[in-house]
Amino acid sequence: MLNLGTILVYGRRIELPGDGNVVYPLPIVFGAARQQSYFFVATSDNIRITVHANEEGESVGDGSYLEQYRYVLIPGGVSTSGKLVSNMDLTKMSYEEVIELFSIPE
Repeated sequence: MLNLGTILVYGRRIELPGDGNVVYPLPIVFGAARQQSYFFVATSDNIRITVHANEEGESVGDGSYLEQYRYVLIPGGVSTSGKLVSNMDLTKMSYEEVIELFSIPE
């Protein structure tokens, strides 16, 4: 996966009832009042998600703005709809587009 595949990580913010859920691709930087950066590092045995403060010396609080995480692992050489995935920039696609493309259940 690390050398030939694609690893996509998403964080979900669960909003109040009626407002819906918001899904963000990682890495992402929240500015203004939030001032947090969320990113991930993948190794051969895990995916580690980290939250950092945008301003040096500032606290990230409890780092729980994004409440749920999901990762999508796509082996190299996978094709879908007759298109080779390695020719597509999946990082430019939304979470919804990726799960539709690969028929991933919610």
